Amino acid sequence: MPAGMDVEAPERARSRPDASPREVRRPADDGGPVPLVLSPAMMVRLQRSAGNAVVGTLVTRLPAAVALQRAKLEDYVDNDPMHDASRMTDAAIEATDEYKAYLAMNPPVPLRPVLAEEAMQACRLLLRNLRQAPGPFTVGTAELEHFLDLARGRGAATTTAEATVGKQNWVAVTPGDVSTPGAADSDFLRWMLAGGNQPNVATGKLNCWEMVLFSAYRAGSVSEKTMRDLYTTARDAMTSSGDVMAFPRTLERSLASSAVQTYDPRKPDSARPLRGDLVIFDELAGHVALATGRMTGGRVEVISHWPPPDGSHKVKTTTIEDLLPEAGVRVAKFWGPPW
Repeated sequence: MPAGMDVEAPERARSRPDASPREVRRPADDGGPVPLVLSPAMMVRLQRSAGNAVVGTLVTRLPAAVALQRAKLEDYVDNDPMHDASRMTDAAIEATDEYKAYLAMNPPVPLRPVLAEEAMQACRLLLRNLRQAPGPFTVGTAELEHFLDLARGRGAATTTAEATVGKQNWVAVTPGDVSTPGAADSDFLRWMLAGGNQPNVATGKLNCWEMVLFSAYRAGSVSEKTMRDLYTTARDAMTSSGDVMAFPRTLERSLASSAVQTYDPRKPDSARPLRGDLVIFDELAGHVALATGRMTGGRVEVISHWPPPDGSHKVKTTTIEDLLPEAGVRVAKFWGPPW
């Protein structure tokens, strides 16, 4: 398994060289209000002292006399857990240059309007990447478009998975199935390795990670060839090594595109998965679910294809907290998939 990456980067607040933290512009000749200018550095200091929620409220309620200089996402590359991509308030992200740049793409670039929720998700993905990267990098048009594509692809895959709730049938995938896929219970495995038909969307038989892959495929986020290559590589690893766990572990490595993070429900400031993230319970062979990016009753919501916690073999909406004891673990790992 790839190890998690702890990023310890100094805060890089950006303030204008000609502006001190107390800069106040003089009133106009007409005696109007004094427009107080809040620099990004001031906002960062205020956020650290007063809290994210307070600053989020301030951003949305500032009077017209106060001019807020918008920050960049890189201003939140620090050690503050509340600046994690999953913890930043919507208001704080909406105040960034990157979010505004996404909305400015409406239209003609990039061919269709950028929805507000897409811009928000793209910013969260970009922020996570900035915080996990081994060093700073420039955020230009190409980077913005890349993370917008990721936000759209993962969003589409998750929406497709949500539409299968109450459908499909869970089956286990065993090492014997991988060795002789033509006799496997899984329609998906036979499709990938034995020339079988594509699973039926409503009644197909799949295991947990296959539901996620099939949803991404149906959403157009991953190709049939890519999935078959993943399965073929994992099968060959199992065959050549003689290790039956090589199949799921090879798949697990192939399905991670961001650093491993851990969600611990016992820690109130724990990072949480973003919409479209893979949520892993111990390892791929244990259980895999798909994060919706929502909280329900204070718990992290996921789409899961596994009998627990209610015994149903259909795709279901549940939470990480409900699945942890069923999986026999106390924390869940998560990361972004390659699509």
